[in-house]
Amino acid sequence: MPSNPDTVVTALDQRSKESALRQRILKVFEEQARVVGPRGVIISELVSELGISSKTLYRHFDNKEHIVYELMTTWSEHWLSLQQRGFSDGLGPKQRIETIAVNWVEHMGRFSGQFWQQLERDFPEAFEIHQQQYQEFLERSRQNLV
Repeated sequence: MPSNPDTVVTALDQRSKESALRQRILKVFEEQARVVGPRGVIISELVSELGISSKTLYRHFDNKEHIVYELMTTWSEHWLSLQQRGFSDGLGPKQRIETIAVNWVEHMGRFSGQFWQQLERDFPEAFEIHQQQYQEFLERSRQNLV
C-alpha cells in the first residue's frame, strides 16, 4: 500500500526540525562551555537559553556526557569535511595543510584551559575522539606532503 505523500513530508519536516534543534543544543552548549568547561555548563541554564524544557533536551541527549561526545563527533566531521573541501577546491598540499592548521588553531584557541582539562579528565570518550581526529589530521597532512 503506498504511503500518503503528506505523511512522508510531515515526517521529513519533523526530522529536519529535530536535527536543527540538536545542532542548536550543541552550539549553545559549546558557547557556554568555552569558558567554564563542559563540566561547568549548568543544564538548567542551557535549557533556559535554548527556550526548551529539560525533558526536550533529554529526548535528544541522554546526559551531559552524550552532549560532549556528540560535540566532539561534530567537530571531527567538520574537520574532515574541511580537509576534503581542500581537495575538491583543487588546493595544493601546502595550501590544504595551512588552511586546516590555521582553522584548527583559531578554533581550539577559543576555548579556555579549563575546557581542555575537563574534557580530558571528565569526558574521556569525547577526548579520545578529539585526540583521534588530531592524529588523523597529522597523518593526512603527512600524506599530503608525500
